[in-house]
Amino acid sequence: MGSFLDKPKYEKETHHNQGNNLIWALSSMQGWRVEMEDAHQAVTDIPELPGGSFFAVFDGHGGDTVSKICGTDSLKAILETDIFKAAEDKLNPDMLKDAFRQGLLDLDASIRATNSDLDSCADRSGSTAVGVIVTPTHVIFGNCGDSRAFICRNGNVVFATDDHKPTNEGEVARIKAADGDVSMGRVCGNLAVSRSLGDYFYKDMPDLDATAQKISPEADMTVIERNPEDQFMLIACDGIYDVLTNANAAAFITNQLKAGYKAEEVVERLLDYCLHLDSKDNMSAILVLFENAPKPEEGFVAPEQFPDPAETFASSGNGDNGVAQPSPDNILQLLSSMMSNQGGVNVVRADDNGDSGAAAADTADKQ
Repeated sequence: MGSFLDKPKYEKETHHNQGNNLIWALSSMQGWRVEMEDAHQAVTDIPELPGGSFFAVFDGHGGDTVSKICGTDSLKAILETDIFKAAEDKLNPDMLKDAFRQGLLDLDASIRATNSDLDSCADRSGSTAVGVIVTPTHVIFGNCGDSRAFICRNGNVVFATDDHKPTNEGEVARIKAADGDVSMGRVCGNLAVSRSLGDYFYKDMPDLDATAQKISPEADMTVIERNPEDQFMLIACDGIYDVLTNANAAAFITNQLKAGYKAEEVVERLLDYCLHLDSKDNMSAILVLFENAPKPEEGFVAPEQFPDPAETFASSGNGDNGVAQPSPDNILQLLSSMMSNQGGVNVVRADDNGDSGAAAADTADKQ
């Protein structure tokens, strides 16, 4: 939320590496927002989980306090749960799923207990969380909020996480039971996401468990069995999905890989493409390639053509304070973007946009 810049900050923070037979790349861009509130975590060397990897994106709002903590402490919180410690060498996907869920709940409680400004609501920041634990046999998805992750297999998005929006039937019931309401598609007319870490202003009912508050820190968990035809995963904030459906994003990634771009180039181009499509939010994305990822094809030209943002915005300058003074023609567009913040246009689930969601039905354990 907040004001927009006169021109976007299109410089990117990009990292890439490989491990556990995975190639990964992440990139983040501040974009049109006055502040950068996203954070991320990518780890392929986990001594406590041999052969395991962890990738997550945290989309902050109202400030970056909570998202930054999540970006450094999430994996640690999972590994320190009693569930994980008790399993020792008998850890299985269901235990990892439970440890992941509990880890985020513990982290939310810890953040509140150790940050007086957050507890007193002097700092009212919060953050969504979406991530995956990848083992040699399974992928465990966790999602709290409206950032999103999906897996592409044999050319189809076979699973995508569901966004937690205040207008969802189950979310509305919990919000009202916690003495809240939903108006204009927002919790108490303000927050456009119904689950997050932080946001303690909305976790004010002392007689209710954390998961029963107006804003819940509980992640939905899904276990997917890995398949030799798995190609890649995308873990990203809603700045990506505001302008791309799951299928659109998967097609873009596939085309860029076929055109010969490396993972780190693909994820950077994804951000540039979303900026070209007029995404107004911070943007962060992690691309994880499996061994069956699309390979370069000689002579292939990706159909998505778009200019380098440095060329597009080279002639425009910031005002004295760098904050936009929008023209009347832009006001409706900016308001529309703000009102759809944390949810986005063209939100299409994996099972209703031709992404063959049923293909994962036998291997997905969604709680």
